[in-house]
Amino acid sequence: MSKRLRTPVLYVHHRSELGGAPASLSYLIRELDDDQFEPHIYCPPGPAAELFREAGARVHTGPVSGFTHIWASTYRGRRWLLFARELALLPPHVVRFRRTLRRNQFELVHFNDSPLIPAAWLAQRERLPVVWHLRSALPDGGGDRRSAFVRAAIKRLATTSIAITHDVASVFGVGSTVVPNSVDLDRFRPGDSAAAKEALGLDPQLPVVSYFGFIYPSKGFREFIEAAARLRDKGLDASYLIVGGAVRGEEFFRTLVGRSLQVADLTRNYEAEAKQLVDELGLTALFRFVPFTQDTANLYQASDVVVAPSQGPELGRPVIEAAASGVPVVASGSRTGGGVVVPRETGILVDNFGVETLAEAVAELLADATNRERLGRAARRHAEENFDPQKNARRIESIYRRIAPVRERIPVLYVHHRPQLGGAPSSLAQLIRHLDRRFEPHVFCPEGPAAELFADAGATVHTGEVSIFAHAWDSPYEGLRWLVLGREVAALPPHLHQLERLMRAHRFPVVHLNDSPLLAAAMVSHRNGAKVVWHLRSALAGEGRDRRSRAIAAMMERWGDAAIAIDRDVAARFPIRLPLTIVHNSVEPPVSRNGAGKATLGLPADRVAIGFAGFVRRQKGWPELVEAAEILVGESAPAHFVIMGGGVRPPEYFRTLRGRALEATNLLTDEESAIKELVAAKGLGGNFSFLPFTAETGEIYSALDVVTFPNQGVGLGRPVLEAATYGKPVVASGSRDGAGILLPGRTGFLLDDARPENIAAALRELIAAPELRTRLGAAALEHARERFDPVRNARAVEAVYDELLGLEPEPAPVPRREQVAA
Repeated sequence: MSKRLRTPVLYVHHRSELGGAPASLSYLIRELDDDQFEPHIYCPPGPAAELFREAGARVHTGPVSGFTHIWASTYRGRRWLLFARELALLPPHVVRFRRTLRRNQFELVHFNDSPLIPAAWLAQRERLPVVWHLRSALPDGGGDRRSAFVRAAIKRLATTSIAITHDVASVFGVGSTVVPNSVDLDRFRPGDSAAAKEALGLDPQLPVVSYFGFIYPSKGFREFIEAAARLRDKGLDASYLIVGGAVRGEEFFRTLVGRSLQVADLTRNYEAEAKQLVDELGLTALFRFVPFTQDTANLYQASDVVVAPSQGPELGRPVIEAAASGVPVVASGSRTGGGVVVPRETGILVDNFGVETLAEAVAELLADATNRERLGRAARRHAEENFDPQKNARRIESIYRRIAPVRERIPVLYVHHRPQLGGAPSSLAQLIRHLDRRFEPHVFCPEGPAAELFADAGATVHTGEVSIFAHAWDSPYEGLRWLVLGREVAALPPHLHQLERLMRAHRFPVVHLNDSPLLAAAMVSHRNGAKVVWHLRSALAGEGRDRRSRAIAAMMERWGDAAIAIDRDVAARFPIRLPLTIVHNSVEPPVSRNGAGKATLGLPADRVAIGFAGFVRRQKGWPELVEAAEILVGESAPAHFVIMGGGVRPPEYFRTLRGRALEATNLLTDEESAIKELVAAKGLGGNFSFLPFTAETGEIYSALDVVTFPNQGVGLGRPVLEAATYGKPVVASGSRDGAGILLPGRTGFLLDDARPENIAAALRELIAAPELRTRLGAAALEHARERFDPVRNARAVEAVYDELLGLEPEPAPVPRREQVAA
């Protein structure tokens, strides 16, 4: 694992076959710094894709469309039909490549040759830095109109470019940095030439002259064979190897496609033509054709001279592999050597390319073994200095760092779905406030008080529409509540658009969803390549076993990577198989637990203050609490009840047209007014105090003696944690065993059945026993310090992020990981 987030790099290669370009790219991938860079490849399926996979890259296969205009291959005559093939590939290439870009968070894209113009255009549209690796020179010195088009495309679309030789850099003229191709210096090295010849069945007394690479006219195979005939005629004895094969093998030309292309003169069987030429010149006894193989090191060691008779401005891989093997070369394609060959020091460059000049250069080396050895030693030294894979990888990495600096902090996007304050935003704000500086928190949420809370906690807040699909135990869609779904459907298009734009602009590696209803946000985040963390705060309806719960769980598994649940009860009601960690909500420890006292809040000093905190909702048990109060007051128990908070919507909202309509359809009710009316109707006004919602609850908790949470559904809410943090015992329901939040009989009373008489019985016991309240409160405080500490819990959440991102976790104790089975 790495200590910091690696930079994902996408390499794009355009051909499925093996050859020099994929071999060179595989060296770079293999030598990349694993701690800093994460290599990916987009290419067609085939042998090249397997080579990249073996080198350590994650491979994404798909069609590739290009515009080829290099010295060895241009569109002319019937070859324009090949351009039609590229046009046919263009639509699927655009679709697949764009999807790859958007579903993975690449920091830059590296193109492995000049034809990849459509892919470069797509990368630029995604605002990604582009490195263009120029491996083949333009034709005719790059002076024609099509060369000008390619050059202009590279200037416009590339952030920077790399050329493999000075010659290639000069032809393109776009200010490229020259980084030569690399070669495995341990694999390709000088060896025992005689032993290598014997292993291949060659006469160790005869010099061996070799040609490596594709058998293709522009590579000069005919000139090589004809030069061998001249050397034989001059009485120079030697063996000759042609190592490689045609771009298309013999079997291809036995297929219908191969025969059709051959008839149309769009391709030819050059390997067969080479063998025919050898036979016609009477060289069969001197030549051996070695099929294409990646294991060529022994073939270089068996060679005394390597000939690279290129007809164009190119010095290919055989030149650098020969140099690494300590074998001198006879090459054409450059007047200066382009930094690859040092004329007369590491090999011989043929200026006026032709059969005769080629034969003369080879004859010179065959006639002087001492000179061959001198050139071979110098070639090896030159290879160690210029073709070392590690050195060249470091050169290219420095280019990456310049155009795509390594992120010092890891941006994390939190998505929250409601504008109001409450338990979920308070808990998220606590997490944001205590995140390690390694992480950079962002929040996407609707405008409102919650957004301001997140900003105060230190997050960068992006406001917009949020669409959800709610199926929590306390608010499933049923009856007229299905009308609420219409609101979510209306919010869906702007939500998708705004979040998509945000993801593409920031490329967040982690998206943390602050509850299960955020299915649309999960889809967008997953599609943009983020690791998605679900924060499970409310249990699913139907114990998580109904059809809707199973459908939600399936989508959570499809788009999510990990889950965090606030307690065991909530976790058990999600039928998911994602890695799941229990991290309880956090509460900031108070600076002092001695508040201003009951008098300041207008509470009677001679009564036990019993608190109820949070939204006033029937599911949270306020009607049952009022009835329990009626029982206790009727018994003359010295109790006073404090309601902290209010309804989901304030009473004045229900005087608006919209509020009246929602109340008339029973989609939303004014519960804040309802509890006050019920208290008044029962004549309990003198036993109740109503305090408005505030984020600063410390003074209130400090003044209380007991806290209640008579939940009628599933879950122990934030008031249970806050009470423990202030050392207050609780009477609560909503859990079978306390879920690690409440320790039954030790930190409070846990009710199996939160009916009024049961609530009254538990409160009666606590009212009558101050020493019991003190003992339970002290145990609750100790439990809170262990389980609800915001710093400790932030480290636990960060450990989830680190595991998803493949980072070394910070050393800190974290809660145990649990697997929740469906």
